[in-house]
Amino acid sequence: MKLPNRSEGSVALLSLEGGGEDVSLLAFVRRLSSAKSLEEIMAIASQAVRASLRADGATFVLRDADRCHYADEDAVSPLWKGRRFPMRACISGWCMMNRQTVAIADIYEDPRIPADAYRPTFVKSLAMVPVGRDAPVAALGAYWSEKRQPQPEELMRLQTIADAAAVAAASVRQRAAPAGPPASTPREERVPPPPRSALGRFSFRACAALVRRHGERSLEAYGFAVLCVVVATLVRLAAKATGVHGLVIYSTYYPATVAAILVGGRRAGALAAVLGGLAAYSFFMPPLYAFVSVTVSDVLNVALYAGSCGLIIVVIDRYERAVSRLREEDARHLTIAREEHHRLKNAMFVAQCIVKQSLSDMPERARTISQRLWASQQEIGDRVDNRAVTLRDLLMAELQAYDLTKFSLELEDGRELSHKAGSILSLAVHELTTNALKYGALSTPNGRVSVASRNVGGRMSLRWRETGGPPVQPPKRRGYGTVLLRRIVEGAGGVLAVDYSPSGVTAEISLAV
Repeated sequence: MKLPNRSEGSVALLSLEGGGEDVSLLAFVRRLSSAKSLEEIMAIASQAVRASLRADGATFVLRDADRCHYADEDAVSPLWKGRRFPMRACISGWCMMNRQTVAIADIYEDPRIPADAYRPTFVKSLAMVPVGRDAPVAALGAYWSEKRQPQPEELMRLQTIADAAAVAAASVRQRAAPAGPPASTPREERVPPPPRSALGRFSFRACAALVRRHGERSLEAYGFAVLCVVVATLVRLAAKATGVHGLVIYSTYYPATVAAILVGGRRAGALAAVLGGLAAYSFFMPPLYAFVSVTVSDVLNVALYAGSCGLIIVVIDRYERAVSRLREEDARHLTIAREEHHRLKNAMFVAQCIVKQSLSDMPERARTISQRLWASQQEIGDRVDNRAVTLRDLLMAELQAYDLTKFSLELEDGRELSHKAGSILSLAVHELTTNALKYGALSTPNGRVSVASRNVGGRMSLRWRETGGPPVQPPKRRGYGTVLLRRIVEGAGGVLAVDYSPSGVTAEISLAV
């Protein structure tokens, strides 16, 4: 099945005849890699969505500051091409702001849908995914004229198209960017900040941000060092005016040196140390006359100050360099992890296509396997992107690959989990469900699992209880997964207790959240 080209520069619809959906998607990726403009990318993506998902319409929505621009569409009848809506007034805006996939079987039953805007159209069901996972710049949507629930494999296919479109758009922008300084920030980041009070304008944080923005060798960095010395001198003079005696001469200049190096770098710190020494020598040491020799105490004071400031500068400078290297290494590992996750998604899609073709005579089994693959990919994506999740969200992501009628959840509240707690609980639930599927309650038709949680004093207690499964016998040896889980939980200050009673396994995890 093919549709005609809609405009100059667009491409023909990907063929679905003979080759299967995986071949169609491969053809789409090949065409997308040769796209020369954003308009061509949007046209290819919209057509690919219709072809791959057998949708009645598709749209490509660009993020334009606080508005959604429906820039391209391919549909059986006109939708909203060329129009702009507030981000909070349409489902594409919700998708971009929350960085989440949306699947709606009946648009008139979802409060996020502006029903008045959809009534003149054919749309009854839709799916929407963000283009660009970390900072969505657009959304890609599919529409159907009949009520239907978009399947996990369809959502994964839609997200794959969106990810490929994001990569192609970034490549087009890079080719179009002139050589030299980096391109200016996006439009939404160039909006001027709201006016602030004079106190906020001259705050320490504002000065630090100004210095760091211009670099450690800039006039701002040296000016900040001078400012620190002036403040330290004023504080020392104020202390002297109170009549307090016995203060160390250089006491207020050590903090000035530390502040200067933390904000402006080692050169600014060295300048603050030198100026501070001169200020202390000029204002607070006994006056030196032409024929009066410098005392041993004066020499020791100056030497101690110089040595202390030098040590402070060296230690802080090396510490900041080490922290900077660690941050760069962490960013590199995160980039690699996201790239591996992107490859995993492609592999998952290929696996789903193979499962669907191999089990064409058993569609229910193929759908079950595809759902499990989709759930595994979603859970890995949450961990890679370090997204904040609640316990309910985490459990649903882990358990949606199984028969949810076998589970009962009694969760105390919906507070967000820390990244460490979320990773540990995700591993724990995965290990428990795997064991239950192999040997426990999930291996029998009548088996059931109840999951309950409660929070006491900043700690969460998660209780997993299996019933209706085969008789339980304590294992003769602990498996690798159980040993690893126990080490991780106890290493984070938690407690893991497992009871192998004959009626069913009961596990309880106590962990700080």
